[in-house]
Amino acid sequence: MKNIPILAVTLGDPSGIGPETVQKAFQDRNLYKVCRPLLVGDAQSFTLLNIKSKLKIRPILNPAQAKYQPGHLDILHIPYEGFRRIRLGEPSKDSGAVSYLSVVKSVELALAGLSDGIVHAPISKSAWKDAGIHFPGHTELIAELCGVKKFAMAIVSEPLRTVMVTRHLPISKVSSSLRKNEIVDCILFAEQWMKRLKIFRSKIGVCALNPHAGEKGLIGTEEIKIIGPAILEARKKVSAYVLGPIPADSAYKEHKAGNLDCLVTMYHDQSLIPLKFHDADRIVNITLGLPFPRTSPGHGTAFDIAGKNSANPLPMKEAILECAKLCS
Repeated sequence: MKNIPILAVTLGDPSGIGPETVQKAFQDRNLYKVCRPLLVGDAQSFTLLNIKSKLKIRPILNPAQAKYQPGHLDILHIPYEGFRRIRLGEPSKDSGAVSYLSVVKSVELALAGLSDGIVHAPISKSAWKDAGIHFPGHTELIAELCGVKKFAMAIVSEPLRTVMVTRHLPISKVSSSLRKNEIVDCILFAEQWMKRLKIFRSKIGVCALNPHAGEKGLIGTEEIKIIGPAILEARKKVSAYVLGPIPADSAYKEHKAGNLDCLVTMYHDQSLIPLKFHDADRIVNITLGLPFPRTSPGHGTAFDIAGKNSANPLPMKEAILECAKLCS
């Protein structure tokens, strides 16, 4: 058991599908073969659900009380006095506060060495804002809690793997937000990620921003002025093969064919659209640059189906498996 990583798994926003997907995921006992799950959140979240399950929920107040037994879910109870105001499908300042406290506790566990990695169920950015929490999402909060200045968002739907240079930006601001040093950092993070997966001398493709990689400046100059110079600089710092700028459509073709191990993309949808088309149920979000592995399923809170017992647990299972893999 000691060789199996402990994963802190948060329940996310209790008004959404997070608690449901977590509970459904661990009905698959094979997950216990790759991780020891320590759930984090208000244990009352499960009382909102109507799921037929043979799993036994064990609220605990100290991580040392966890038994990690298949068929049981140890949940580190994070009590919240306003929990009774929470309703399924209705995000609020209370649901935002609960999910925020759970994220903070999960990071504390990892930093203290009480967990080997973290899996986060989805949160609501609007609920966080209503609760007075001024972070745009998980990634920025975790980075601040860890004192990390440089980090990157990776999106994977095996065997496709991507690292984003820009994240949640309007498409109109992507070009002006591209920075050579940030592209270099993403290439470095991509190589480190591949090494964690035991892929050495990896082949990293860097996507162009413009169609046809700008056609030598005819359709845009970002490839000449920013992306190309970043690739040249990154090649001096990594042992990986760094190719590009590659037109994004061609890059995905080469990646799917196995000729590239990972892609660095310039903006959010350059990663998400191809990966969702490939296999939306297996998308996992990974935060690179942290002192521990951290993943989350590639979907949101899905308030519209919360409480209907129709949420698909496969993305959560994939996030758990990916985090366990990165802990090895």
